[in-house]
Amino acid sequence: MVIYTFTLNTNIVIVYIVSTFLGFSMTGLLPVGFELASELTFPEPEGTSTGVLNASSQLFGVIFTSLYSVLFEHLGDQWANGVMCIMLAAGVCMTACIKSDLKRQAASSDNNQG
Repeated sequence: MVIYTFTLNTNIVIVYIVSTFLGFSMTGLLPVGFELASELTFPEPEGTSTGVLNASSQLFGVIFTSLYSVLFEHLGDQWANGVMCIMLAAGVCMTACIKSDLKRQAASSDNNQG
């Protein structure tokens, strides 16, 4: 995202290439997040945790899009993308602080041993 931010004012082909890599790397995080949510919220059904994650992503998407448009109008594209980079970094920090209590995997191991 940082590279994308600083390539916006360059050749459009570079922006497309960087956008491709950005989308490719961010899309891979989605199933990992769903799996982690299923592990952490076990014994709740996987559909429940996935639904809550999808709903919260939609809510934050609307909020961040509105915030981005205001920042874009007043400060420009690089500042708006810079704020989004900070938001992504904050999300990474919060994700890193999650205690990895793999309840579903532990329950599966207990069933296989017993």
